[in-house]
Amino acid sequence: MIIKRREEKILSEERGWILVYGRRKVGKTFTIRRAIPWDLYCTITRSGNVILEEGSNRKITSQENAIKKVTELLRENKTVVIDEFQRINPEYMEIIALEHPNGRLIASGSSFKIFQEIFSKRSPLLGLFSAIRFEIIRTADVIASISELLKDKLDVKGTLIWGVLLRDPWVIPMFNVENNPIEEISRKIWQIVMTSQSLIGEVFTEEERRLTRTYEAIMRLIAEGTWDLSELASILSSRGLISGGRESITGVLDVLSKIGIITKIPLWKSRKRFYYKISSPIVSIALYADQKLGISEGIGQLGDKGILYYPLGMEFQFSIGELLAEYYNAMMSYSILPEGDIDVVLLKRNRPIIAFEISLGSVEDEEIKRLRNMAEKLGIRKIGVVSIGEKYEGKEAVNVAMSGDDIIKIARNIAAGIYGRSI
Repeated sequence: MIIKRREEKILSEERGWILVYGRRKVGKTFTIRRAIPWDLYCTITRSGNVILEEGSNRKITSQENAIKKVTELLRENKTVVIDEFQRINPEYMEIIALEHPNGRLIASGSSFKIFQEIFSKRSPLLGLFSAIRFEIIRTADVIASISELLKDKLDVKGTLIWGVLLRDPWVIPMFNVENNPIEEISRKIWQIVMTSQSLIGEVFTEEERRLTRTYEAIMRLIAEGTWDLSELASILSSRGLISGGRESITGVLDVLSKIGIITKIPLWKSRKRFYYKISSPIVSIALYADQKLGISEGIGQLGDKGILYYPLGMEFQFSIGELLAEYYNAMMSYSILPEGDIDVVLLKRNRPIIAFEISLGSVEDEEIKRLRNMAEKLGIRKIGVVSIGEKYEGKEAVNVAMSGDDIIKIARNIAAGIYGRSI
């Protein structure tokens, strides 16, 4: 199954030299090969050699020979792709720079370090590339694709849950999307957990960083729902992994955010600035299950599928929140109050425009009343509800009520470039 993502259109239309960068396994190579009719495709291996593809011909050669071929074709105004660009010998960067603006060069790198190197003051390539950052697939793109490809095989709830789970491209071939998503995860949980761990290790390798016990402990704690800096610092300090308070882990969290492992969601009217979560929904669910059951240690199996509902609900909340933020041309935030949470608060110019309750099931009047009370305390005048079970038609007044069908329609509109709606 192929998810049509908007980066494909951007790549096909962008002219000149392009740097495509992002963590491993987010679909960079797949999208480049689909979107760009290239004349030469070079993949730099971990050993430093280069796999050259020209038409149906493929061979392995040295970087020196590959660069000669690259410069030759650029002078002929051909299109050249260099994949795993972060592995290139630095001395060849200057040779490549001399060919600008000849031809069309797409450099793809599986690290954020390569972005910093190319756009640093001392880089010979500074100013020669426009940059496109790849992250996990946007929620709207996945839902829009699934709803078209499997419209006769999935119900609305299944479409939306898969729309969240399949945002990380590496997991797409692993699942039979026509099956129940909870059943599929349950059957393949060991494979998902082990692949997630390997992926994280690969990300650190490409960034030339060591996956220390501190990094791993923070990721696992965040996956479990521990996001407060003081609480994280206290736990890590008690384990002897850090010394000092919350300031000692701020830099670690910044690194994890920069390399695409965690996401920082702004908190509205809370004493803390950010809520930290694992960026990939499927990796987040895998680490949560592993923390609870010790799957990677061979200790437990996923006997009770109910353990998946909490992390799935949280991932659904934030993924749909991202979709709504796109639709209304706003920024998504979250609010945590002593009396409860507001699932999504949409902001424009740092002011709240609406608070949303998001549910995989139905929503009761009491929940809407609670949402309105909390919103009013925060100065939020409008409230909305997304209920996948059925559209809310209760006694409490809401400004926006959406069903699962409405979310699918919105996803299709966003994928088609129709968004920026006012509330």
